[in-house]
Amino acid sequence: MRCQIHKSIRKVVFSRSVLFGTWCLTWMLALALAAGQDVATLPGRVAAISPRFESSQWSIRKSAFDELAELGAGGADKAAVAPILDLMERAPGQAEAIRADLVHLLERENQFVQSAGTQGSTLPEDYLEYYGNLIAAVGALKDVQAIPALLSAITTGGNATRGLAELGEPALEPVLQQTNNPNPSVRSSALFTIRDMLNMKKLADPKSLARVDEVLRKSLEDTDPSVRTSAIWAIGATGDKQFLPALSRIADCDPATLPGEADGGGTFYPVRHAARTVAKTLQGGTADTH
Repeated sequence: MRCQIHKSIRKVVFSRSVLFGTWCLTWMLALALAAGQDVATLPGRVAAISPRFESSQWSIRKSAFDELAELGAGGADKAAVAPILDLMERAPGQAEAIRADLVHLLERENQFVQSAGTQGSTLPEDYLEYYGNLIAAVGALKDVQAIPALLSAITTGGNATRGLAELGEPALEPVLQQTNNPNPSVRSSALFTIRDMLNMKKLADPKSLARVDEVLRKSLEDTDPSVRTSAIWAIGATGDKQFLPALSRIADCDPATLPGEADGGGTFYPVRHAARTVAKTLQGGTADTH
């Protein structure tokens, strides 16, 4: 009797195992089929989104960008970078079109932002988030064709400066030229980009390094203290002790002050502070990574 019970139990377990295995196989086949169908429809879906990038309404352009990101794996990721790169990998036939669309879109948004600034308009938070995500996505393309668009966004911060820095040598001269820009924020951002290139070890050509040396020395004499400070932090990334005499002079004599910002409420000398910090780092033989 007991043996018959055990046999019956084994039959039930076996039957359920077979059913479960069949269900799993069916489920996996369905997923594979769906994935195949999804990839097959990607070109059409991408093509349907593209014209909306030309809309005169930024909300429509933003919506199109968000939808493009949602086509990639992890599309819920607000940063958009990983989903868009995934989309380009899964739809290689559309990759160049996506790349061109994104670069063109950034060029358009740069103009929109500049126009808003000229008019004194305040852009809403959701637009600024979209703009930042677009800059990050274009920077992640590592496309030399994106250099002008990223340069136009260089004052927005790390997404643009890192995107340019990742390109290394091809982006160096266009970035160096921006150290002559009449806007001190642009000059400062260009120097931070150079610092990033040095920290990332993107520059190896002796001629390129000599150009960087020349520009950094010139920027130490800039009339704007924020530019001089940016040049000092970039010098920290060179690890070059030949800058020590210049840094010593700046640490003693730079006139820029921030009253009430020092410990105890006294006058703070931001450029002198940067020069002392970097000089100390160089004397220790380690490049600064501020």
